[in-house]
Amino acid sequence: MFLERLDPPKTVMDYDPVSTGSNSEVEDKLDAVRDLSVLLLPSSSENTNPNIRRVTTAFLTELSSSLARVHEQSITSATGSPTTDDATGGLDAEDQISLASSIRQFSSTLAHWLEENGPSSFGFGLNGGEKKAEMIDSSLWEAFVVDIIRRLSPTLGSAPQGLHGRASTAYLASLAAGGGLVTLNKVLQSCIPGFLGVLALLDENREDSTTSTESSNAKNRDEEKMAAAMRGIAALISSCRVTLGRLERKYRGVKINPHPMLLYSSKIIQKISLALNSIAKHADDSQLSLAAVAALESILTTADLQALNEEDVNSMIKSFSTLASFILQTDDAVIKTSSSDEWKTACARALGALISNGFVDVNAEVSEECHHLCVYAESLLRQTLLSASSPPDVSFDSSCNRYDWIVLAGACSNGPLFVSRRIVFDLCSRIIKDLQMNPFKDDSINFFPLTALSYLVRNGGMNVSISFHEKDGRQSFSFAIIDELCKSVKRKSSANGVTTGERDMQIPIGMSQLKLPLSEAGDWEEANTVIRRAYLILPHLLHTYERTPAISSCKTLIDSIGQVIPPLSEWDEVKLSVCLPLLASILNCSDHVWSKLEASSIDGLK
Repeated sequence: MFLERLDPPKTVMDYDPVSTGSNSEVEDKLDAVRDLSVLLLPSSSENTNPNIRRVTTAFLTELSSSLARVHEQSITSATGSPTTDDATGGLDAEDQISLASSIRQFSSTLAHWLEENGPSSFGFGLNGGEKKAEMIDSSLWEAFVVDIIRRLSPTLGSAPQGLHGRASTAYLASLAAGGGLVTLNKVLQSCIPGFLGVLALLDENREDSTTSTESSNAKNRDEEKMAAAMRGIAALISSCRVTLGRLERKYRGVKINPHPMLLYSSKIIQKISLALNSIAKHADDSQLSLAAVAALESILTTADLQALNEEDVNSMIKSFSTLASFILQTDDAVIKTSSSDEWKTACARALGALISNGFVDVNAEVSEECHHLCVYAESLLRQTLLSASSPPDVSFDSSCNRYDWIVLAGACSNGPLFVSRRIVFDLCSRIIKDLQMNPFKDDSINFFPLTALSYLVRNGGMNVSISFHEKDGRQSFSFAIIDELCKSVKRKSSANGVTTGERDMQIPIGMSQLKLPLSEAGDWEEANTVIRRAYLILPHLLHTYERTPAISSCKTLIDSIGQVIPPLSEWDEVKLSVCLPLLASILNCSDHVWSKLEASSIDGLK
C-alpha cells in the first residue's frame, strides 16, 4: 500500500489520491515516505525496529527501485515545472525538490541501518564489541543497496550529463554519504571507474587539434559530458568525507585504513590536472573548468595527502599555481578580466582548502612528497596575506569581491586553530605597524589589514575571533591595537627605536633653558585628531567584538575604563572614546554574555 502511494502503477486507473489542490500527488508521496520511515526505521529512543525483519529481499529490491524512480521523476519535474502553481495544476518545484530530498534522506538512513546491524564481519569490524543478538541478514542490505547500484551505475559511464545520469549521481552520492563504510566502498567501486572512463576524453581532445565545425560541436558535447563526470566525482569525494568524518567522531578519532579513495586519488588528480592545464594562459569559466576546480577542492580535503606520490603532488601544485594566477596576479586582487565571479570564487575556495589542509603544524611529521605541498601552501599563504593587506590601485568599492580575502576566510573556517592564529598574527602585526608608522589621513583605506580582519571575523568562522582575543604573552592582539589607537598620531618610529616625539623632548639641561609650559590647546587638538582617526577605524574593529570569544576581553576593558577618574584629561577622553564602543559591542553580542561574565566584571560595570 505504501509503495503504491509512493509509486503508483501506471496500469492501475483507480489510484486517486485525495484531492486537496494541485500539489496533492507530491504531498501524498511525501506522506508515503514519512510512513515508510515510521514503519521500517527505528525511532530515536530505540536501536531496532522489528518490522524490518518481516520484510523480504524482494520487497526491499522493489522499494529501492521505486525510491530511485520517484527521485528521478521529482528532479525532472523540478527542472521543468513552474515555480508557482498554475491553472493546469502544475507541481511546485520546491515541493518536488523537497520530495527528492526526503527520498535521499530515507534511503541513505535505511542503508546505514541495514549495514550497521549486519554481521560484524560484514561491517569490517567497525561495529565493535560483542555480536548483537538480533543481527540482520546481510542479504537485506544487498537487496536494498547493491541491486540499485548495479542498475544505476552503468549510466554514469555512458551519459552522466543527462537527467537520468544526474539524478542517479545525486541518489548514489547520498547513499554513499548516509550509509556506512561498506556502502561507500561499493558506490565508489561501481561509479568512479565509469566517471574516469568518461574523462579519458581529455586525452583524446588534447591529441586532436582539428578546428572544423563538426569537430568543435563534438568537443562541446564531450565537454558537457566530462563536466558532468567531474561533478559526479566531486560529489562522491564529498560523500566520502562525510562518511569518514562521521566514523571518526563515532569511534573517537580512529582512522580508516586503507583510505577509501586510495585506489582512485592519483587517477583523479591527473584528470583534474589535464582539465586545468588548458586554461593556464587565459580565464576560463566553462562548466568543465568549474567542475575540475570543485573536484580539486574535494580531493584535497578528503584524500590521504601522506599517500600521494611525487607526480601527484607536482600536478596539484601546478594546478593550484594556475588558479592562483587568476586572483593573485597583482596587488589589485579585484582583477578586471573576462573571467566570471563564479570562476574566481571557485578558485579562491580551492586555494583556501589548500592552505587549511596543506599548512601543517611545525611539529607534524609528513612524508617527503607531502612536505613539498606544505612548502607551497606556506608560500601561497604569504602571497595571499600580502595581497589581502594591500589596497587596490583604484578607489575601493565595497561591492567588489576581494578574492584573496575569500581564500583566507576559507582557510580559517575549514582549517585547524593554528591556521587562524597564523593569519590573525600576520594581519594584526600589519595593523599595528600601520598605526605606528602612518600619519593621520582622512581615508580608512590606508588600514586595509584591519578591513581584511573584519571580513575574516564575519566569514572565517569562530577560530578567527578566538585567535584575536586570546592572550599571547602579556596581552592579546585586541588590546595591542587599542593601545595604538589611543596613542599620539604624531609619533613615528626612528632607526634607533626612539620616537620623534621623544627625541624632540630631549631639551638641553640648565637653568637658562627653562621655559614656560606650552598651551594645552596643542594636546586637545592632537587628542581630537586621534579620536577622529579612531572613529574611522572602529567600524571595522567593532566586528571583532561582536562574537562570543570577545567575552574574554571584557574584564580587561572594564578594568581599563574603571581607571579613568574625573576630572577627565584629553587622553582620558581618547581612551573612553575607543573602549566604550568596544565594550558595548561585547555586551550586545549574545544573550548569554551576562551569564559568562565574572562577578568582578559585573561589579565593575555597576
